[in-house]
Amino acid sequence: MGSPLDNPRHALVRRIIIDLAVMTGIGVFLALSGAFGSMAMPLPMRLLSWVGFAWLGYGFFRPMETVVGWAERTFDLPRWGLWVAGCLISSVPMTVAVLVIGDLPGPVSLPPLDLAMGTYSSVLVIGGAVTLLFNVVQRGPRRAQVARPQPRFRLRLWLRLPLSPALLPPPPLRRRQIPCSTSSRPNSAAPSSRWRWRTTMSACTPRWDRRWC
Repeated sequence: MGSPLDNPRHALVRRIIIDLAVMTGIGVFLALSGAFGSMAMPLPMRLLSWVGFAWLGYGFFRPMETVVGWAERTFDLPRWGLWVAGCLISSVPMTVAVLVIGDLPGPVSLPPLDLAMGTYSSVLVIGGAVTLLFNVVQRGPRRAQVARPQPRFRLRLWLRLPLSPALLPPPPLRRRQIPCSTSSRPNSAAPSSRWRWRTTMSACTPRWDRRWC
């Protein structure tokens, strides 16, 4: 029986659980440190807010990994540039969510430009730092998986051909099986064609491959 992690669904669920646990730890750290002027809030409210924002940010930023991988393979673009663009794009809906949640439970109003830009900068800094952390942590396992070298096209084509005697090259002859010339044999006569034929045929193995000699 195979390991449960061999199932792609189980591996995905396990990865999401681990990622959410990491995001929970990051949210708790931000809440305890009172990041971005949140120290005035009560501790339970800070914990609830930062952990909730951490989980919400995971939902906005983590899917960009799939988009970045697809764009890197399809368009041959640098991975770091794609991640920068992904963080800039993912910070927009996260900023909107933070501003909307901040107005609850009252009516949602359009925030001023300076407040929106300040919130966007804060979201971008936190999201970019967390994204960098995830990429640094996952770079080790990615490098540990050594890619299997792909054979060349001719070798792949050769391996796909049927094993027919007509497609196999003749085996090389050893030096001792090549008949010597008369100059290298001063005390003997020139080798006969029969002796030469036997010497050459002895190097041909298996029997069905003798026609190459």
